This record gives sequence, C-alpha cells and structure tokens, in this order.
Amino acid sequence: MKFKVKVTGADELIKKLGSKAADQLLKDLDGITEKNTLKMANDAAEGAPRRDGHLKNSIISSVRRVSAATYTFGSDRPYAARQEYEHRTHKGFFRKSLWKNRAVFRKEIVEQLKKVGR
Repeated sequence: MKFKVKVTGADELIKKLGSKAADQLLKDLDGITEKNTLKMANDAAEGAPRRDGHLKNSIISSVRRVSAATYTFGSDRPYAARQEYEHRTHKGFFRKSLWKNRAVFRKEIVEQLKKVGR
C-alpha cells in the first residue's frame, strides 16, 4: 500500500524563470513536499493500530523520494490495506492523515509559487 505526494502545476512558472531561479524553486518545492510527506507519514503512523509496533514503524520508514517534489509513503505490511479499509474500526489512518495535512501543504506550495512569481 503506497501513497504518492507530488507537486503539480508549477511547470508554467518554472518555464518562465531562468534556469538558476527554476532550480532554486524546484529545490524549495522539494523541501516543502518532503516536510509535508514526513508529517503525513508520522500522523498516519500515530493513528495506525498498534499491537507490536510493526505497522507504525513500517509507515515511518517508508518515506521515499521518487523525483524532485515527488515522494511516496505507505507500508510494506500485508495487513496495512486491511487495517485501513476493511477492519471493523474503519480507522482510515492513512486517509485521515492525508486529509488533515493537505490544506497546509497546498498553502505552503501556493505561498512559495507566489513569492517566486512576483
């Protein structure tokens, strides 16, 4: 079970900028994406059911950089999807984490793009 966090829509601004400014913007967006992905993974891990801690640990250690401003997180545990969607408690710890943090993530991205677009 994996979730992908990716910044999209900044392509037009990057094309308008010079290569040095575009590189800096991409670094800034990558940093914002990494920070927010780690926050989402930590929140999901805190909300995950804990019997022996394996699920929680698998979520925290799963954050991976795929490419610039693109990160994934999830769990390699075979029961992660079952706990997320099928368990009688319907905890939805991954989904709740994504929804809880998406507004802040979007706001930080928009602020960064506005700052560069000036």
